[in-house]
Amino acid sequence: MRTFLKAFLVFIAWFCIAFLYLSSDASSKFKTFLNDLNINQSEVEKISDVAPISQEIIEEIPLKPEKNDALLHISDKAGEVLFSLDSVNIIKNSDSVFFKPSNENYFEPLIAYLSKNDNVEIIINSEYSATENFDTPNIGQKRGDFLIKEFSKLGVNPYILSVKSIIREIEFDENNSAYGVLSFQVKPLDDERKKEIESKSIISQIVYPTFTFSKIIANQELKDYSKELRQLFETNPNRKAKIIGHTDNIGSAVDNYQQGLKYAQQVRWYLINREGFDPTRLNALSEGESNPIDDNNTQTGRKNNLRIEFIIE
Repeated sequence: MRTFLKAFLVFIAWFCIAFLYLSSDASSKFKTFLNDLNINQSEVEKISDVAPISQEIIEEIPLKPEKNDALLHISDKAGEVLFSLDSVNIIKNSDSVFFKPSNENYFEPLIAYLSKNDNVEIIINSEYSATENFDTPNIGQKRGDFLIKEFSKLGVNPYILSVKSIIREIEFDENNSAYGVLSFQVKPLDDERKKEIESKSIISQIVYPTFTFSKIIANQELKDYSKELRQLFETNPNRKAKIIGHTDNIGSAVDNYQQGLKYAQQVRWYLINREGFDPTRLNALSEGESNPIDDNNTQTGRKNNLRIEFIIE
């Protein structure tokens, strides 16, 4: 009985030791599992925190508006659009350009821009298609020349305008019309281009000498302009001047033409004989009453129309 009791106590002792060991190991493993679980949960939280931020950034990127190719775009040297004019189109095999809406004020924003930026030139990019009529110069160049003439009518110096014709495939609609084939690029003028433009530019100047019925009298205005003209001739030895006489509409058109020519010839005579100008560089012409700049129905208007115009070429 005593032996059995000893054996039983030993069994109980070993059982307790084993239980404590196993409990300690399980607790450690359980703690490790919990720690791993916390780490994984932390990583999950980090990932979940990043995802909505990325989505928010993507959603905030603004979409660039589509460029409307029906408009006439005016861009700077880098290609950035400065401003745009209303729609413009061409007709297949036609060297004209058509504006919508069609009105005489179409180029007004561009004219205003040029008046504030007198140190730039404009390159007209004019596209044409190989399917159009073959001609020399090509039809792209002709469309650009058409625009230059339109600008000249508005008082823009044509020498600050040049044409770059570009051949590409153009899709014409059922009316043989196409948009997006014309654009303007504005470039600053360097010193070399300035001199080139100045040497080619046509200069116009209106002068009002004292007029009598039969002759002109050289007043201070004419004397002052003769000094300007002399300086211009000295710096531009190849230039010449047209002296054009203009009148009001009092009397017949034939008489006014003759009167305008007489005034122009007298101004020429004065410049040659009194101011010493080379006669080969001065030419007297007349437009009579045909080109008024004011209303002939008023005394002031008629006075403004009776004038001498110098065209320097």
